[in-house]
Amino acid sequence: MIWNTFSDDHATGGAQVVYDYSDSIANDELEFPGFPMNMPPMEGGFYDIDVAADSITYTLVDNRSATNILFPEGTFDRYYIIMPAPVESVEVVSSDSIVVEVDILEDGTEVETVDFFGTGLEFPESFGDNVIRVQIVGGTDLTELGQEIVLSYTLDQEMATFICASGPISEDPL
Repeated sequence: MIWNTFSDDHATGGAQVVYDYSDSIANDELEFPGFPMNMPPMEGGFYDIDVAADSITYTLVDNRSATNILFPEGTFDRYYIIMPAPVESVEVVSSDSIVVEVDILEDGTEVETVDFFGTGLEFPESFGDNVIRVQIVGGTDLTELGQEIVLSYTLDQEMATFICASGPISEDPL
């Protein structure tokens, strides 16, 4: 699963606004095309996001709906990627002109959000240590399409094998 929120010191007063959500069936490679969506009535979305066994790649495919093409300081476009097992490590490999920070949430992390756009989406009350938070921050330049963010990550393989062998998730963990 992947959630997207947006916050800006000025536009949202610093509050995290729920914007979009998507889920996918776990298999060898997950894809979240056109995520998050563009503001209606525009079709499509910002990034094609590919999740492989040890990497996540965001490719910027559309910037028409961006609040800011050039992110000022105090702007955060956040992605919460929920993995099938605890995350052991995550790091930014490359990011072109997109300024990105990543971290692993601690078990029990609570995030306050506001449904400013009336999406009706119910943002999780808390997260576990199986969540990678990707934050696109001030200094980002979304002018050029085709830019990529490449992340590498590792999961707790013992737990991933246990979860995948005992539940509805694919036998081959991410």
